[in-house]
Amino acid sequence: MSELPSQLTGSGRSGGRLARRRAVALGALLGVAGATALVTLSTLHLIALHTAAPAAAPPIPHHKRTVATGLGPLSVTRAGMLASAVSDAPALALPGGGALVFGGLDAANTPLASEQNFNGTATAAGGELPLPVSGARAALMAGSIYLFGGEGTSGATGDIVSIASGGAGTVVSSLPEPTTDAAIARVGETAYIIGGSTGTADIASIVAYSPNAGSRTVASLPQPLEGAAGAALDGEVYVIGGADGNATLDTIYRFDPTSATVTKVASLPIGLTQAAAVTSGAQIVIIGGARTVAGDQTSRIFAFTPASGTVRLLGTLPVQLSGAAAVSEPQGILVLGGLESDGQTSATIYRLRVRS
Repeated sequence: MSELPSQLTGSGRSGGRLARRRAVALGALLGVAGATALVTLSTLHLIALHTAAPAAAPPIPHHKRTVATGLGPLSVTRAGMLASAVSDAPALALPGGGALVFGGLDAANTPLASEQNFNGTATAAGGELPLPVSGARAALMAGSIYLFGGEGTSGATGDIVSIASGGAGTVVSSLPEPTTDAAIARVGETAYIIGGSTGTADIASIVAYSPNAGSRTVASLPQPLEGAAGAALDGEVYVIGGADGNATLDTIYRFDPTSATVTKVASLPIGLTQAAAVTSGAQIVIIGGARTVAGDQTSRIFAFTPASGTVRLLGTLPVQLSGAAAVSEPQGILVLGGLESDGQTSATIYRLRVRS
């Protein structure tokens, strides 16, 4: 085991991926844009390990001071601000409310090594990751935080890194190939890393990782895809949207870990990549995303109910947004950062409350 992840700076295989994301952000300034994340936390001691005293939030831009509150099944309010604007960053929920955000892309589309801790009202700087990374995915298992893959300044990595207090990382295993922009969902003490990109090709494999058993490929999707959203409900994993090459997907696949089978179970009203997805009760909430790989973001929020196979519109965000992180907390769903349709990287944190 290495104390410093050897591949977070990449092998050079995915330099084109980061360059494309930078080009997307530049295009968004002219009316185009694009980029996502998710997961859940449950161990109280991690707050102390990754928390500093909250710093004052940066001033809120005038045009973002008022947040629309939805009528009907969904309300949207502004919960706070990140210390630094970020997109394409994984996040984990904190027990009692709030979230940890790891790395991501800053407003200059440069990968970050910083942790940010939002305690429900204010954001403080946490530890520092060993190296800058965006497009990684995160999960908490057996009381430890794990980061999977991602992309540094030079390319993608396949490292699976255990993150300790202060951001120190230890490489504990590896994915079968460099992987960025995958979907992730956790069932029990196993995380499933789904699809993604090597930087030169999209990936179709579903890889399982558990601290006791390591990583192994357990199934394949019907098609390679990247930028999908993932969520788990009732022991099954759902893979939502994504992109296959230059085509965005409207598919919702169900992966059954017990039988290792993948089935298409529903379709979104539109193709979406770089959306976020969070389980809320008996449904999965799908937040924002981009309608093309070049951008064309949406503010729409959908609810997918696996029991009926139906997708319905819940409401909208105040802005069109892709590449945001989203986590479920006791007060609702937090949506953190992301890339807005004008090309600006967001520092805003929204709280969604889904009414029954």
